[in-house]
Amino acid sequence: MQSKGLSPSDVLGALTAQSMVLPSGTAKIGQSEYDILNNVAPHTIEELNKIPIKQVDGAMIYMRDVATVATAFRCRPHRSPGWASGVLVSI
Repeated sequence: MQSKGLSPSDVLGALTAQSMVLPSGTAKIGQSEYDILNNVAPHTIEELNKIPIKQVDGAMIYMRDVATVATAFRCRPHRSPGWASGVLVSI
């Protein structure tokens, strides 16, 4: 990151800006009213890798340039049976 002119807060800011779930209003269907969410969060590892972080000296730096993004799984021994999944971003 340092060689690219980035700080950890640059990476965190880019992730936060690209991972928003915002309320968009409601939809009334018959007697029921449903909340509508606008989910602009990345859905794939490829989309996470393409997140722009910052422009430095005229060149855009992307997540893939400073991090390894991978799917991560772990056992949940102290919770309900099964596996927890998530995304690991190693910087």
